[in-house]
Amino acid sequence: HGFKGGFFSSRGLSIVDFTVNITVIIDKLVNPHLPIIPKLSMLAPYLAAVHGGIIMADENFSLTDEDYIEYASGYPAGPWYSEEIHGYNNRKVNYTVSKIKETLTLLDEKDMLNDYLSGPAWLAILGDTNMIPMYYYQPSQTDIYDRGLPSDNLYSLNESLSIGRVVSYNVEDASLLLDRTLFYKQLCDDDTSWLNSFNFLFGEGFGETAGVFHQIPYSKEIRKYGFNTNVYGDLRNSREIIRKLGVFNSNYIEYMGHGDWFWFIPSIYGLDYYSKVFDVAHMKNWVFKPSVFLTAACLMGRIDGIPSYMNIGLTLLHAGCNCFIGATRETGQEAGLTVLENSLLLNDTSIGEALRAEKQIDKEPPTYYVRVLYGDPAFNPYEPINGFSNQGRPIKS
Repeated sequence: HGFKGGFFSSRGLSIVDFTVNITVIIDKLVNPHLPIIPKLSMLAPYLAAVHGGIIMADENFSLTDEDYIEYASGYPAGPWYSEEIHGYNNRKVNYTVSKIKETLTLLDEKDMLNDYLSGPAWLAILGDTNMIPMYYYQPSQTDIYDRGLPSDNLYSLNESLSIGRVVSYNVEDASLLLDRTLFYKQLCDDDTSWLNSFNFLFGEGFGETAGVFHQIPYSKEIRKYGFNTNVYGDLRNSREIIRKLGVFNSNYIEYMGHGDWFWFIPSIYGLDYYSKVFDVAHMKNWVFKPSVFLTAACLMGRIDGIPSYMNIGLTLLHAGCNCFIGATRETGQEAGLTVLENSLLLNDTSIGEALRAEKQIDKEPPTYYVRVLYGDPAFNPYEPINGFSNQGRPIKS
């Protein structure tokens, strides 16, 4: 029973009383090796070939090796919920970092290191957080169950490398993600209205400050660089309205507001915000062009310990976006995007270089630790003043 919607709203208010039966099935693993996104390493030769790079591979990069049984015994979950496993996890990251340094030493012996480091210095991570784990910084945030501050920062060697994690729902999705980077120009060359668009979305519940102090002035500023910009906020930021207005049919999309690992929530005022959220169940069926999706919101980049299809950032990549910038844990007012965006727009950098440039300048926690890039770090999106790039392909001399 309840109240039926009327002339001004198709929604009503229902009171529901029902019983739910839940069946839990637990499968025993033959061994601890448990990829969340299997077979991503299959893409490494392809990616290295098109970027003129080299491959680093080692089964000891994995978190869930045979020794993991001993360290994880007695704990109900991995390091994402059990701080006691952080030490073992972080030693794995340090081992991988040592191998990166060894590889750079080999480049130095071949007189190739200076050219690499003085250039974009891309490093693509082809693995989920079980196969190539994130480093857990402290302290844990007290108002959520997720433990630590998972970060890819250590792999950048103090921001000397431009890193990105190539992940999506599965290996097929990740392959398509790379294809959208390499054939980016062919996918969007004839759509000038889309290429020149930059749309901003801010959320309710104090997200308005981001709209007033960053998005509105910044949207006006970048019009002089050829972008057509729009800002969407209170009363026109629900999923239904955004879809009807085609807000996400845009080259650049920036969201500032509330989020979690399975949704983001711009519209929270009123009786019902559940039907207005951007959640994985709905967004997986949306179709994006190869957009740049930038966020200053909590937890939208959290992928440690959850199925890939439950993360909203990976869902956006599954739906067609070319890259996603998000946070693995909660962030605060320090989570600005101006430095990163200026690097892309004014310096014509790749997305990996832009994130690296931001972290070189702005080291305020927790955003410094938890902001991550999902996508090919060599992806360089179109801007009206810069045009298209070669997407990291080696230039023939």
